[in-house]
Amino acid sequence: LHIIGYSTGAPLALDYTFDALKGKISPLPSSLILISPAIGIHPAAGLAGFKDQLSAFPGLDHLAWLSVQPEFDPYKYNSFATNAGNQVHLITRDVARRLTDWSRKNDPNKFPPVLTFQSAVDATVSVNAVLDQLLIPLNSENHELVLFDINRFAAKSALLVSDPGPLTTRLMAEKDLPFRLTLVTNKDPESLAVVAKSKPPFSSSHDAMSFLNHRWPEGVISLSHVALPFPPDDPLYGSKPPSEGSIAFLGQMAIKGERDLLRIPYDWLLRLRHNPFYDFLEQRAIEWVETTDDH
Repeated sequence: LHIIGYSTGAPLALDYTFDALKGKISPLPSSLILISPAIGIHPAAGLAGFKDQLSAFPGLDHLAWLSVQPEFDPYKYNSFATNAGNQVHLITRDVARRLTDWSRKNDPNKFPPVLTFQSAVDATVSVNAVLDQLLIPLNSENHELVLFDINRFAAKSALLVSDPGPLTTRLMAEKDLPFRLTLVTNKDPESLAVVAKSKPPFSSSHDAMSFLNHRWPEGVISLSHVALPFPPDDPLYGSKPPSEGSIAFLGQMAIKGERDLLRIPYDWLLRLRHNPFYDFLEQRAIEWVETTDDH
């Protein structure tokens, strides 16, 4: 059994694994693959439960929603209920507690190998939490983090609100990390070619570098929380509309016109919803399953 958990599916996968390690459920997963894992979220999420309770009072029903958006996505809701935010807060807090407790009392190598895919920039979950609340506490060389950097050629530092460069540089030079780290980034800042630099646990330099068969697409400056698990040819979220044109297309759209004309929010249009390097992610996931099958 191999479990893949995307976003809030990640803490659910971890929760199942802790139950399996305690013998409450079976089987124990051979490995976990976590994509954009919701290990840590904004601290304000802790107020969601209080807001949800207040929404029961007259005149405060609007507090039942953290966000109300037009519903145009055929597969998911755009609006976000306060109770949903509270549930995410509760599961992430519980998993953090269980992980800390387990890592203090058990052999770290007994935990199933974990492969994590994460964008260096993520507006939904905490990138640092993946390190500080998951991979570092697990403290085993059996795990790996694949980190997708921003497009260093297109995203100039003067225009960035927050550059993840200091984080990626520190991680690639950090010799005390107990897990393997693979950084997917530009070959150099003047190139759109993409490489994967991989360094073993407890090392301050990479021991392997491979070229991906992809370049950064024009107009794409980074991945996003929602982009990683979707290929460029996805008919709804991909890089171009399907040829048959029979369904709505919500992928990469370059739309210009007057504001307030469309029901789609501006930030929705800006956010990338597919992964240009999906083939790399898929291949790494398959290799991970094959190599950990006998764990």
